[in-house]
Amino acid sequence: MHELHRQEYLQSIGIESYIPRWKLPFAAESYLCDRATLVDQEVIPSIEINSQGQKDSINPAIDLMLSTVVEKNTVKNNTSRIGDILQQFEDKKSPTIQSFSLSVWRPVPGFLIVSARNLNAIPTELFLNNFLRFYLKQHQLILVEEVLRWPAIENNKIVLTENDARIELQTWLSVQHELQSIKSLWFFGDGYRYFTSEAISGDDCFVGSCNIKLDQANSDHSAKIFPDLSRFLLQPTLKAQLLSLV
Repeated sequence: MHELHRQEYLQSIGIESYIPRWKLPFAAESYLCDRATLVDQEVIPSIEINSQGQKDSINPAIDLMLSTVVEKNTVKNNTSRIGDILQQFEDKKSPTIQSFSLSVWRPVPGFLIVSARNLNAIPTELFLNNFLRFYLKQHQLILVEEVLRWPAIENNKIVLTENDARIELQTWLSVQHELQSIKSLWFFGDGYRYFTSEAISGDDCFVGSCNIKLDQANSDHSAKIFPDLSRFLLQPTLKAQLLSLV
């Protein structure tokens, strides 16, 4: 699209400045364009006088575009303003992160467990299964691990941030709650930070709890947060403390 046409389109829908979030693969580099320079390069349409003594442009579309052109000093001011906005955007941008995966268990209806995925040889899943059998001994358990990968669709051309992960995973959690109401929610490890913006602090065993928004009504639901599952096997004394807390 011609830059002058693009500027006219943005102004017509009330957008003063536009900053693209993603760069398309193999796209040409963007650059700031001096609109006054563009107008100087345009062919100025001839003007005719109608029967009522008013000036008519041969091409009304060109006349409309020219009527909104600003002076060069105004363009320079706008360019400086756009630069400030871009700088603010860079300063506030969330840190970039690599793709990762989480483990998910649904031991009984309404009970959801999300854990940082164990990629070593430590038998954390066996420990969790034994603990859940003790904790939910009056229920018939379904102890099948699901793998939740983020992002759902890999794209090496796009730089992903923590905020992107937070948006996608919170949406996933809301959908799970819609499909089956979540009454108990536990997190093992630091994966909880993608589901809440709260700062959590606590001791070595029971990290604490946080408020999670599960539905469109934005009502808060309390979730328990525990250390990574591997710590319970590396530090056996934590097991007894865990049993006393739950």
